[in-house]
Amino acid sequence: MALSGSRLCRETVKAALAFHGRRLWEEFEDSDVFALRVPGEPHLVFASILGALGIDEGLALFRGETAFQDYLRILESDDDDEDAIRQSSAIMFTMVGLEHIPRLPPPF
Repeated sequence: MALSGSRLCRETVKAALAFHGRRLWEEFEDSDVFALRVPGEPHLVFASILGALGIDEGLALFRGETAFQDYLRILESDDDDEDAIRQSSAIMFTMVGLEHIPRLPPPF
């Protein structure tokens, strides 16, 4: 099903708000992982619910041939090891309040 750009944005925001409303990070640890079979994907997709540690509620999805290994590498890495995240197959979505987003300087 193809979505127009504006409809995709609306559906994404709607899904994000529904996810946030469920507050799943109160039920699951960041180290809990779920395997998902996604139509059209040749490999399992692994999901981790973020936020149990009190940092950035959200969702991490790992896809591809090395998805589970990427998840384990991030789980076992130091909190400030950005290389593990950068080298992974992860797509991460986090939600923070507007008051926690720093203002960007003007582009000029």
